[in-house]
Amino acid sequence: MLATAIKLIVERSDGNFTLSEIARSLGVTHAALYRHFKNRQAVLAAIAEAGTLHHHQNEVSLCSALL
Repeated sequence: MLATAIKLIVERSDGNFTLSEIARSLGVTHAALYRHFKNRQAVLAAIAEAGTLHHHQNEVSLCSALL
């Protein structure tokens, strides 16, 4: 789901997307997304959190490699 949202953000110059567009891209109902995300802002927060986690994991890997 997050990858689809990221794709929609990247494809648009304004970064605008709706949960309906994500659902349509995934081939699921709009209601199905609401089981995972309260709203568009929750999707953006999840993307930011995933990016932060990924960045932190890369830093840990780099530090481990240097030790």
